[in-house]
Amino acid sequence: MLDGKIKKLIDEEGTLTFPITVADSVFINKDQNLAEKLFSERYGHGTYVIDLEHWGIQKGLPQKPYSEEDYHKAYNNIKGINRALKYAHGKEY
Repeated sequence: MLDGKIKKLIDEEGTLTFPITVADSVFINKDQNLAEKLFSERYGHGTYVIDLEHWGIQKGLPQKPYSEEDYHKAYNNIKGINRALKYAHGKEY
């Protein structure tokens, strides 16, 4: 249980840090806060989340009938997914 309220938090450089959540301010151990613990519990250790923008992957499905542009988007999405998976594998995720 937390007694009181955190009114402000200052980082190592003396900069006021916001926003502060309970998960960010409660530490499970000296190196891991609750937010990090919850993330690892949800996604597991060694999980790689693909950043769609970074890998050039576009969201959405085209409407039929498919156009030539739709096929190009699908092909580029497949290439982006494959590059992301290759990267994650190389980093031992």
